[in-house]
Amino acid sequence: MPQAAADLRDLRAPIFDVKREQYFYTRGKDVTINKFDRTQAMNGQPDEELVVVPNAADKPCKWSPQGTYLISIKADKVIFLGGETMVPIITLPQTKVTEVKMSPCEKYVLTFSPMANVAFTVWNFKMVEVIRELPITEGENIDTYKWSYDGLFLAKKFKTELRKEGNDEIKTKVGLTVYELPSMQILLNKSG
Repeated sequence: MPQAAADLRDLRAPIFDVKREQYFYTRGKDVTINKFDRTQAMNGQPDEELVVVPNAADKPCKWSPQGTYLISIKADKVIFLGGETMVPIITLPQTKVTEVKMSPCEKYVLTFSPMANVAFTVWNFKMVEVIRELPITEGENIDTYKWSYDGLFLAKKFKTELRKEGNDEIKTKVGLTVYELPSMQILLNKSG
């Protein structure tokens, strides 16, 4: 495990830097992380280049919800880079991932692999453990699931068409399925 993974202060260092803003851009598959300092910019000085991560991404990168990690999707894994020098902190060994949605608390991750045997996978991020795998139905994508504000629940909107026997009438039932983390148990409707 990289040294940065052992020290949470190092992971949070870019966030706690109140004088500069960290940003990234991609050029081909390389990702460059820079720091923007308003004072330096006003004096005509260039942004500080922190690090270039060669061959970092097959898909567009993005920041985690709290800005702790830079999420990089490769063909055979998802890499979470962090710390001052953006070293790999955690790697999820999953192929064919096209999109990632991390919980706001940064404890859980939902990966979307529409071309794999199982499309949706919910991970315990820090333990690198699969909590639950969920199938895909027609028209679903990464936005099918939504995290709660605190990351303790994962919800999915559903739509079911019901046909009454001996009748051509079709009724549509719409609702939410809500999973509680970390168990991924479905919350039951307690109304009478």
